[in-house]
Amino acid sequence: MQTLLSTPYFPKVDERIIFFWECTAKPLDKIDQDMTQFREIGIFDKTVGILIGKIRGEDPVQPGEVKDMTSEVKKVILEIAGEYDFPIVANVDFGHYTPNIPLPLGLKASIETEKVKFSINEPYVKQGSTEKNV
Repeated sequence: MQTLLSTPYFPKVDERIIFFWECTAKPLDKIDQDMTQFREIGIFDKTVGILIGKIRGEDPVQPGEVKDMTSEVKKVILEIAGEYDFPIVANVDFGHYTPNIPLPLGLKASIETEKVKFSINEPYVKQGSTEKNV
């Protein structure tokens, strides 16, 4: 989505959304820049919750080793989204790592903060007509 910003291909955000994202091996300053850009174009104004996938990056203490960056990313996100009143759930199983739960775009969904639960509230696959025009 980042690459599509300011192009005619970036989707129009006309209704409330759950903003979900993840990345791999991206420096914190770049994550800060990317999320600030999403905030500044108004995405967070339409956001009712954020889901963050498993964020992994290179361990600065042991180069070549991958480490969990959740706590570092949490600080960045809370600073950028601090003025908003929506839930943020991190370390969700989608993205580059396994388990990898597919998250479809455009379906009704909800976040329950008490249970730290994310739900998709409509079928992934919709039944179509079996009639065929010949």
